[in-house]
Amino acid sequence: MHMYAMAVVISKMYRQIRVHPEDYDLHRILWRRSSDEPLKQYQLVTVTYGTAPSSFLATRCLNQLASEEVSSHPLAAEVISRDMYVDDLVTGSDNLSEARRLREEIINILGKGGFTLHKWCANHAHLLEGIPEQLRESELSCNFKNYEGIKTLGLVWHPSQDIFKYEINIKACREFVTKRVVLSVISSIFYPTGLLGPVIVRYKISIKQLWLRQISWDEELPHDLQEIGKKLYR
Repeated sequence: MHMYAMAVVISKMYRQIRVHPEDYDLHRILWRRSSDEPLKQYQLVTVTYGTAPSSFLATRCLNQLASEEVSSHPLAAEVISRDMYVDDLVTGSDNLSEARRLREEIINILGKGGFTLHKWCANHAHLLEGIPEQLRESELSCNFKNYEGIKTLGLVWHPSQDIFKYEINIKACREFVTKRVVLSVISSIFYPTGLLGPVIVRYKISIKQLWLRQISWDEELPHDLQEIGKKLYR
């Protein structure tokens, strides 16, 4: 969507958010360092990963922070409200100067909420100027032109080339291909942007033949339909 794009992650986001004191007892745990010690009771006073409301509470805090800072940082406030996915932020601008200003505003706003940003990556070297090496994406090489792919929201992004790639890990072809196997493979292909739709739909149309033939889930595909399974492993 943007000529100049950048991505960043909030470090240990949940642990920066304090729960209401009335809810401390709902976060009570038992702990001991060894079996020789007596059990101790603790109360977790910050949002805990894995509980049902965690992602809502975190997102709600970010939205509140953005609303409080909209007058001083209008550009970043809008981006934080719109472009955050839990602790991941993927955003940008069509103007390099504006993108750099956006970066600084994002750092300032989230810093006021106690949120530290790390794993910075961008498709232009100037957007990373001033960002310490330890806060940049560790999978990137020091040479900007040789950036490796970065996984962001389930996709592989190559910042230097500014392209998305899809990593599809399909196990070696089985000798015994069934309807269950074919559907499992197709369902495992993650393509949130829909760019693989024209390719995947061909297999989905082919699967229709499996139902028309009334083939059971674990029955080996007939010889003339084996090609459906073989194409998936090419």
